[in-house]
Amino acid sequence: MPETDAQRIEIANQTRTRFGQDQVLTPLQARAFVRSIQTTWQVETIQWSDANSQEVLAQAQKLVHAGGVLLSVEGGSASDAGLAFRRAGELFEWLARSDDEMKTSVPLALYAAGSYQLGGLPAMASGLLRQIRSEDDGMRLFANFLSADFDSVLSRVAAFWQAHSELIVRNAGESFFVENSEGDLAWLATVELVRCIGLAASSLRRGDRQRFAAALTHLRQVEGFLVRLAPEDVALLAFFMRAACERYGMASIYEPILQLAALRPDRTNYMNGFARRQFARG
Repeated sequence: MPETDAQRIEIANQTRTRFGQDQVLTPLQARAFVRSIQTTWQVETIQWSDANSQEVLAQAQKLVHAGGVLLSVEGGSASDAGLAFRRAGELFEWLARSDDEMKTSVPLALYAAGSYQLGGLPAMASGLLRQIRSEDDGMRLFANFLSADFDSVLSRVAAFWQAHSELIVRNAGESFFVENSEGDLAWLATVELVRCIGLAASSLRRGDRQRFAAALTHLRQVEGFLVRLAPEDVALLAFFMRAACERYGMASIYEPILQLAALRPDRTNYMNGFARRQFARG
């Protein structure tokens, strides 16, 4: 265990205790919840400032980082990580439902859905994303993935490659970082996330463990690249994509199906067909 891990866990626990206690809201969090309800009911909202929104966003981001530490570092608690992610999801959702101005630059609904997925509340993630619409194709693709709607993911990915056929030729990467480095960084991140998400969705859908492992490995590399070079909001979105992808892999129906099929090898094709039908039904 690295020497700094104990300190990381301690800081993560302090953050979770301060901002993410189960069934306990801070005064600012309670006001954020009330504001979201008032906005939904279309009544006059309580007094609120941009600084309040920034503080709620900062608390949610801290909880996501704390949850990531508690989930991945030896000695952390998966249950405490779940509490941190769930509170982060609530804070992101309350900002989104309050029609907060920052939602034009920060994908609050996607952050909320990603947090709920990692907090073990996939139905909350899917329900929220069904209610919040976006005209941006990229946001809709990421929303489909965080909803585990793999059929829609594959449809959108296919449309993306059809619209950008120049990206699927050999040595297509040589066109990047020639003239517009800053713009190319954002576009390259988009292309690689689409590539990873499409391969992961297809592999999960068919139970192809080898190709799924390749997709997950590349997605981790893309996340590491974005953490170093991209703005915080892009890096956080990549974290949710990668973490949700890992969760999908561990929860895949194909693993228990293969174990059952091992008892009756002659029924393997039937069991695989059963698994695929479950994906088709969502």
